[in-house]
Amino acid sequence: MNCQQCAKVIPDGFIDCPWCGTARKATSAPPTPSLGRAPSASTSNSHPLQWIGFLASFSIFCFLQYVEKLRTDGELTLANSAEFLGRCAGTFVLASIFVFLYDKIRRRAPSTPGRFLGISSVACLLSFLAFLNSANSSPFWSKRSSGAYLQQLIKNPGAPGVSRAPHTKWDPAARAFFSDLIAQNREYITEVSKLDLALQPLYTPASFRDGQSIQAIIDALGQRLIVAEKYSQLELIFAKMPEHLATIDATDQEKLEFLEGFNKGVPKAVAAHKSLCALENNWLNASIDLYKYALAHRTTFAYDSGNILFKRAADSAVFGGKLNKSRELYSQFLKAYTASRRAQDAALAQMGLQRSDITLGNSK
Repeated sequence: MNCQQCAKVIPDGFIDCPWCGTARKATSAPPTPSLGRAPSASTSNSHPLQWIGFLASFSIFCFLQYVEKLRTDGELTLANSAEFLGRCAGTFVLASIFVFLYDKIRRRAPSTPGRFLGISSVACLLSFLAFLNSANSSPFWSKRSSGAYLQQLIKNPGAPGVSRAPHTKWDPAARAFFSDLIAQNREYITEVSKLDLALQPLYTPASFRDGQSIQAIIDALGQRLIVAEKYSQLELIFAKMPEHLATIDATDQEKLEFLEGFNKGVPKAVAAHKSLCALENNWLNASIDLYKYALAHRTTFAYDSGNILFKRAADSAVFGGKLNKSRELYSQFLKAYTASRRAQDAALAQMGLQRSDITLGNSK
């Protein structure tokens, strides 16, 4: 080592420089090793178990949410999937808040899989408690139990206790209400079916071939409109429920509470039916307008070899516009009517019934 003062080499064994006497600086001590604890093997080995626990608890959470969805809504469809996913996400967020606050209070910093395991476990607990609460709040009128109840009422109105459906003092009122509803629907279908033959050539060129054919369609559409307006009201059926309850052996307060629950579903049912009837009326009125226009302008076109030939383009454009409007409204009505029938079939399937079951049960 060289002396920092005179730059001469200091021989080994000398502390001070033998040439100039300058003391040699002591070498710095090596840094003290850190005393931090290295990750233990047991902690590292627990991570896979925590991930497995998280996956298991998350699967249980999804199962509970799915069962609750089936119990309340009957089935999980594309239409209600957004609500289902939102409810799952909301439960998970609430569980995350609970776990975060717990860690803050305890001043602990768990591992990532440990934190996920805690959140999913709390989410499972919340889902289970919510399921128990909803089941206990409505032990009788859940969708499943009410489905079995209605199945019992329609299929076996005179044999209480045969199925799992509960037998209560409200059964006669419920049977009377459903009988009125089914009877009106059957009468509507019967009267509409009688007009099918007269309206079979609707919108075809042959229905415009002469004044007699046009007038026949106008008359049939007018009769069809009368039928539609006749069965456009459901309020009378709902309004008869107090009459059905009059014969029930119950207190006035019990009847009032029953009516309050019953009336909660009335506005939605009436609004859906009115929407369908409005589409039906719009289609029929547009079709009547089309054929009245054709009858009033009979001399402006001719029926030739299955085609309608107009003399002027302006008359053809007006006629085509009315025809397209009528067909479009007819298509809208058919789609809405089909959707309503599918909704009814789905509701019946939820109760384990078919339309034939209702017909047979109502004829007893």
